[in-house]
Parts: sequence; structure tokens; C-alpha cells
Amino acid sequence: MFINDVLAGYFSNLEATASTLDSTGWLRPGDLCYIDEDGFIFVVDRLKEHIKYKGVMDFVSKQVAPYKRIMRVAFTGSVPNNLSRKILRKDLIQLATSKL
Repeated sequence: MFINDVLAGYFSNLEATASTLDSTGWLRPGDLCYIDEDGFIFVVDRLKEHIKYKGVMDFVSKQVAPYKRIMRVAFTGSVPNNLSRKILRKDLIQLATSKL
């Protein structure tokens, strides 16, 4: 993956850029990590969850059996989350099944 692929969504979006790049230009990807005494880095959680939606149908259709392909996509104005910004998957499933 090239840096242009990572930063394409930040072009002309000052707010998103400011929240993702620090003052010296380092990328803050949102991973929660720690380094042990031997210098190994462990990724243990995400500070915010991402739901990828661009290219999902094309990508998945090449990777899975025909009966597992995505048949329908629904867009929503917001994703239900709790105070710590974790996605409430149960509420998201309920929202998705109510639109069928």
C-alpha cells in the first residue's frame, strides 16, 4: 500500500487531516499499541472502528463463493456507537435487518 492510497481521503479535508496527522507530519492511524521490554510492538485495540464501504462488493465477490456475495447495500447517515465511540454492532444489525 502506498502513502497516496492511505491519504487519498484526506485531500482537501482540513479537519480530517488535522485529526490524523500530528504537527510534524506523522500519521496517527488510531491503533492502540504497546512496546514490550524486548522492543516488540503489540496492537491490542482500535481507538476508532472503521467500516470500509468503497469497493466492498467488487473485492468480496472475487474472494467468496457466489452464495456469499453481497447482494444489497444500504447507506445510513450515522452508525450507532457508544460514548467511547465503539460501534454498537447489535444496534447496527437491528438497523440493517429492519430495512430488508
